Amino acid sequence: MVDIIPRSGVFVRSDIPLEVLGSPDPYFKIHSYELQRSDTYVQALQQIGREVLVRFLERSKILPAGEEIAKQLNISPETKVFRRYRVQIVDRTPFRIMEEFYLASLLKELCERDQELYPLQRWNSNYVPFLKWLKEEKNFYPIRVYERLKCRMPTDKEASILKIARNQPVVEMHRHVWGKFMKDDKEILFEYSRLICNASLHEFQYTYDIEKNNRP
Repeated sequence: MVDIIPRSGVFVRSDIPLEVLGSPDPYFKIHSYELQRSDTYVQALQQIGREVLVRFLERSKILPAGEEIAKQLNISPETKVFRRYRVQIVDRTPFRIMEEFYLASLLKELCERDQELYPLQRWNSNYVPFLKWLKEEKNFYPIRVYERLKCRMPTDKEASILKIARNQPVVEMHRHVWGKFMKDDKEILFEYSRLICNASLHEFQYTYDIEKNNRP
């Protein structure tokens, strides 16, 4: 990968790894591959010597959803949600900004844990990955994901957090996640997240079926 240092005219070959979001096998159909591997991705980078950190941009908190988030989660504006606002950093390079909203009734304990981690989260042998925690502590597991991508230029604030130039594109991802309790067939929309990714450090891969009436 080649990086351009703004206004310097210098080109630097960088060994920063790309984060691949999507299935690496074009013949293997899987939904939300990045979400399924999000916990192991950190571990995989650490195993090859990468330093992975998450910096809290604000303290995590529980608050009323408000009109905008209520529409995304299909809840009333008064319903409490758990909000996280963080940036993921690999080898001192910001990869993506993560603003996440969860149903507080399901995940309020994680808000308490975040207070202990603030302002910088480091992974160690005692850390329990998010999806594993949901399964073991809540008997709850994600089953379905909807993601919408948009490529655009960053705002001043986003460019400052990601340490990029204002003319360097980002990919904005809106993610909705549904889940179920064990032995319960009811689907629950429990997460809405907005991710702002440094486009030069991410690669997206998708596999999907073509409608049957278009097949021979």
